[in-house]
Amino acid sequence: MEKALVADLATSGAKGTALGFYSIVTGIGPFPASLLTGWLWQTFGAETSFYLNGIIAVFASVLLFIILPSKKGELIH
Repeated sequence: MEKALVADLATSGAKGTALGFYSIVTGIGPFPASLLTGWLWQTFGAETSFYLNGIIAVFASVLLFIILPSKKGELIH
């Protein structure tokens, strides 16, 4: 579904570039995220790690809701 969303949001001439950028982000992004989570876990404990990741997830979902264009005033399903 994520790739379909990226393809839908990209212009017709930039679909390949958008999908390539998406692949780079989803391929490289987990590495620093895992390092940060591991460091937080060892330094401050599991609760801090889970709380921060939860806050980031909520923030990302709010950003997606705000940024993504809705079609005919409906929510994107």
